[in-house]
Amino acid sequence: MVKDKKNIIILSLVLIIVLLSLFLVYIFLLRPALNGLVVRGQNQGVQYAVYAIAQQASGCNIVPLFIGNSTNNQTINMVAVDCLPASCLQPASTQPASANQTNVQK
Repeated sequence: MVKDKKNIIILSLVLIIVLLSLFLVYIFLLRPALNGLVVRGQNQGVQYAVYAIAQQASGCNIVPLFIGNSTNNQTINMVAVDCLPASCLQPASTQPASANQTNVQK
């Protein structure tokens, strides 16, 4: 009877050690590898999206970009600079914004 209790205790200790070692292997080896795969996939998705937007804009198409969430939604229309007429490409005035405003007297 005493020998059976020793065998049960030894078996349970071995099982606990195996479970802890599997947990440590997961924490230090598998989880970082899985996180690396997820991050690489996200980076590839971002690169593909930027490439697709740039490719569409380079064909002189207007590309609407939506920024914000459902309550504060903004749209920016993107066009390649090569597709704009020359009149749009002239530099803006270099005067500060305060010089363009008129003084209002009280």
